Amino acid sequence: YFDIFYNRTSVEILPSLDIGMTRQMLLQACYTHASIRHCIIAIGALDKTSSMARDFGRLSLDSPKWTVNANRHHKIALKQYSKAIGFMTEAALNPLLDLRTTLLTSLLILCFEAWNGNLQLAVQQIHICIKLILDWKARYGSVNNSGLSPQPTVVEGELIQIFGRLAIQVTFFSPANSIAVLQARTLLGTEGRTLVSSMPESFSDLKEAELYNQGLIRQGVHFVQSNPPSLYLNVARDEIDPSILADQEDIQANALRWLQIFERLKRNVAPGREVRFARAMQLQMILGYVCTSVTLSADEMIHDPYTDFYSQVVDLAGEVLKDVSLPEDLQATNYSFDNRVILPVWLAGVKCRDFSVRKRAVELLEKFPRREGIWDSICAAKMVRWVSELENQYSEDGCIPGWARIHGLRWTTDLENRTASLACDQRASRCLEPTVLRKMIAW
Repeated sequence: YFDIFYNRTSVEILPSLDIGMTRQMLLQACYTHASIRHCIIAIGALDKTSSMARDFGRLSLDSPKWTVNANRHHKIALKQYSKAIGFMTEAALNPLLDLRTTLLTSLLILCFEAWNGNLQLAVQQIHICIKLILDWKARYGSVNNSGLSPQPTVVEGELIQIFGRLAIQVTFFSPANSIAVLQARTLLGTEGRTLVSSMPESFSDLKEAELYNQGLIRQGVHFVQSNPPSLYLNVARDEIDPSILADQEDIQANALRWLQIFERLKRNVAPGREVRFARAMQLQMILGYVCTSVTLSADEMIHDPYTDFYSQVVDLAGEVLKDVSLPEDLQATNYSFDNRVILPVWLAGVKCRDFSVRKRAVELLEKFPRREGIWDSICAAKMVRWVSELENQYSEDGCIPGWARIHGLRWTTDLENRTASLACDQRASRCLEPTVLRKMIAW
């Protein structure tokens, strides 16, 4: 199980192509921290379980029949994880426990719990770590430009970046004005701008391209989250604060520049894992460009000019998920910390009104069940299906009129029971006021 983690799991679940430092820290920590060693073995066993039982329901622990469904590998995973938790509890009593070890431990807990379907516990780990990072940064002032860490010898920038990505997910799965979301936005707001300003004319490798990719994504998400559509109802573009427009144009220009530079690098990418990571980065940046471009408007028709971009996102996601050219032990796991394809495909499915794009988005999410951070592909597919059904009933010659398009999609999620209460606003006719529609989904 340790070999599985070493050769496959650790390469796939961590966000970077060259996961280098974080992976090395985890493996080295096995020699000094029994909790991390047992947790790594547990995750290796869980990966083995997952590869044999593609149905996520067989990994769930809240079913009274899980002991029947669980295979030998899953039972060993749970046994090793139980040992790890015991050592973690003991280590937490040590006042000298350093931040790096705490973050690494939380990362492994998050992985095990989210992969197993205990998403509430996974979210709690993200909340805890974001607060710890913010408190630590506050003690050391501003972030340096390259490493994203005020003290790289204490906590490496790679580790900070991982939680920066997880912070993006928190903004979707917690109440908009909650402390958790405010802290996540704060973390996103401290990174990105200064890094992106130093983007070179060419990328030396995929790792450098990814560094700027994530800086731009964080900057874009912070911009989108800070400018919700409700602020721009009946607001003309020339009425918007010029500084906000300048921020938007800056992110758009940098995203297009990144895509142009990356296209040259992509031609020389080695086949296999490198191609898969390259495609994932490209689709994330395409979607980041679109999301930034449509932000300062409450009119859902604004998405129509970007249909080709949404189509590219779904096509690239399909290439990432359908890659069967690699041997089984090198193919992607169905869990990763990173937002690789679920969030981009979900957004394309919800916002693009092209029937073909939506159909392909739902098919991908359903055909390749996976979890990324705290996102579940089956949950995402159900949400897209509901939105599509609501809008398609008013389709006119294959087009959905602006008045019939849903807006304000929101949800309250019970991650422990894997259910969600969805709500949105939609008009029943051009002349009527929007009404609130609701639906419960389970996955």
